Amino acid sequence: MGIREGTSLSLVRKIMLVVLSAATMSSGAICIRLAEPRGKLSFSPLAASFFSELIKFLISVALMAPSAAKSWLQVRQLSRKDMLVFFLPSFCFFVSNNLRYLVARLVNPGLVGVIWNLKIVVIAILYQLPPFSRPLSSQQWSGAALLVLGASFGELMQDGTSSSDGGGSNTGGAFGVLLIISQLFLASCGSVLSEYAYKSTADSFDFAEQSSLIYFAGTILNLASFVLWDTVLGNVVPGQEDHSHSSHFPASLFEGFSSLAWTAIFAISVAGFLIGVLLKNIDSVAQVMMIPFVFFFSFCFMEYCTKVLTCDALHGCTRCHRWSLES
Repeated sequence: MGIREGTSLSLVRKIMLVVLSAATMSSGAICIRLAEPRGKLSFSPLAASFFSELIKFLISVALMAPSAAKSWLQVRQLSRKDMLVFFLPSFCFFVSNNLRYLVARLVNPGLVGVIWNLKIVVIAILYQLPPFSRPLSSQQWSGAALLVLGASFGELMQDGTSSSDGGGSNTGGAFGVLLIISQLFLASCGSVLSEYAYKSTADSFDFAEQSSLIYFAGTILNLASFVLWDTVLGNVVPGQEDHSHSSHFPASLFEGFSSLAWTAIFAISVAGFLIGVLLKNIDSVAQVMMIPFVFFFSFCFMEYCTKVLTCDALHGCTRCHRWSLES
């Protein structure tokens, strides 16, 4: 199963794809922040993850040709290798996306941001391993180092501002750092494995079929997560030891979703789908290059909402994208 390189998009189209993905992700993150009354979600984030994956799956099915959709519904024959290729990235993103709730409770966003900027380094290391075996040039390593240093400096400056305004300084100790590194590694693996799935099966499946298989697995995993959390743990929020009402996720799958929350989930779902397009047509590094654009759009949206809409709920929202869905 060879790896086919991405389609020959022009540089302008590649930049437009990255910018559009970043803008959509930022708008979804802003809406999520606006949908938080007093900084607390009124809906279950596990349910939000499920609906996001479901929307991406439905978009993929809608883009299929009628004949392809019919063959998919008839349970297309997949080899075990194909099933594994499509399941692994879904599983990595599933675990990573659910770990972020625990990380958010234990570790301050500044430390998360600084460590998360190492994602491009992790991806570069994964690229040098099979099946890609694609070593980066010295210029690419230099560019990655500059991106990490620049983004980390921005995070530290913002964290200093947030701390002076009363932000938390908890690092979560060794366990917190281990959680962030685990989430970072899984998210990076998810990006690289998704790229591999798109490019290695290009001769057998079109993009809509590939996406539908990846997001179908993600939909099932996230639905199972919601049901399991409700059944086994009683929807207790990770990291909360008290038994108050605020320490529990809503028990119903649809509970607590406002029109703004649905808008946010739809925007993040579209952004996740666009990231799939980006992984297929460019690579995982381009996904990381979205970060500066996400910061820029988040800042612009935040300024608009605070000045034009006189909304004070967006303080520090330029890091909202950390908790948006990866893909």
